[in-house]
Amino acid sequence: MLFDDFQTNFTDKCVYNKKKYVILCLYVDDIMILYSNIQVINITTSFLSGNFNMMNLGPANVILGVKLLKNNNDFALT
Repeated sequence: MLFDDFQTNFTDKCVYNKKKYVILCLYVDDIMILYSNIQVINITTSFLSGNFNMMNLGPANVILGVKLLKNNNDFALT
């Protein structure tokens, strides 16, 4: 199964990671998938949408009231 390798983050139980490749941030009904390769994000999103009723809102600008600022390869939370 695709998600057998995911481990819970010890600091935040809403964050899961698969090795160092994919990070899932979950909170109630919000999820953010982090990865530098769009193909892995598409595979992960496809698996999740096949098992759960969800919609893809595209790249995140805000999550849980925190603004995400993107500049080239850098991110900032405000």
